[in-house]
Amino acid sequence: MTRSALVGLIHDKTMRSPSVSYDSGESTTLMSTDADSLDGVAGMIHETWAQVVEVFIGIYLLSVEVGWIWPLPLTLIFSKSVVLGIIVS
Repeated sequence: MTRSALVGLIHDKTMRSPSVSYDSGESTTLMSTDADSLDGVAGMIHETWAQVVEVFIGIYLLSVEVGWIWPLPLTLIFSKSVVLGIIVS
């Protein structure tokens, strides 16, 4: 449904543009690709906020289970991520 709405909006915007930009049909050629890209961005936005909530819930549950030492596993994970980033790049 989102893809169909985006294609319609892009098509409408293209047809209202000055005729120089769509005489050869170049602007409508990639309309479906643009709609897929925008739909993918919307999915990534929802994934991002959901993962942030998931991390906070996980940290809370970890602190409930292990008590005062809960920062230790997070510190180990963060430090190993930094080292891996240095090694890979």
